[in-house]
Amino acid sequence: MKVIVNGKVIEVFDGAKVEHAIRKFAPATLKAVKQGLLYVTDSFGNKVALDGSLTDDEALCIQPEANNLNS
Repeated sequence: MKVIVNGKVIEVFDGAKVEHAIRKFAPATLKAVKQGLLYVTDSFGNKVALDGSLTDDEALCIQPEANNLNS
């Protein structure tokens, strides 16, 4: 199954969760999401949880948390 993370196509297994796609995209990014420095949105701009399900061709975007912009 293919998903798109920040414009990059990532190949993940069927049944993969958001966490799997972010880990494959960049392990350090996954760590930052878990620390609350970044968050993940879907193509509609809705925040998604790391344990959220994925569908083929789903697009995800990684964003900085607003309260961390001036840190």
